[in-house]
Amino acid sequence: VSAEIVEVKDLTPSIKELRLCVEGSFNAVNASNASNAFSFKAGNWVDFFIDQDGVSKVGGYSMSSIPSDLPQLRLAVKSSKHPPAQWCHTLAKPGKRVKLAAGGSFYFDAEEHGTLKHLVLIAGGIGINPIF
Repeated sequence: VSAEIVEVKDLTPSIKELRLCVEGSFNAVNASNASNAFSFKAGNWVDFFIDQDGVSKVGGYSMSSIPSDLPQLRLAVKSSKHPPAQWCHTLAKPGKRVKLAAGGSFYFDAEEHGTLKHLVLIAGGIGINPIF
């Protein structure tokens, strides 16, 4: 799906947050046309396709927003030499458009485990994204 960058801000000296507006997104409030819509669950990631400014690559990032925030989506991107991360830190700005695809099949859905009494969550990454 297509998304427009709405805001880019520094979260730390090495992490940028990109706030996007996703076209055709689906959340519990907006349940129309769900079969063709962009949606995700906590634990999924997004493939972030850049094809502009001399960069034609894909980067994989974890969402730092929750699914019910759609059509707004936030990504936290750590600075690195990987071309998509460099683009996010140097060339991304409001009004630019990118393509997204949700990925991953690992997630925890509390509603599927209603009688669960204890839960231990372990995660890795840049340390800024929520895990539940």
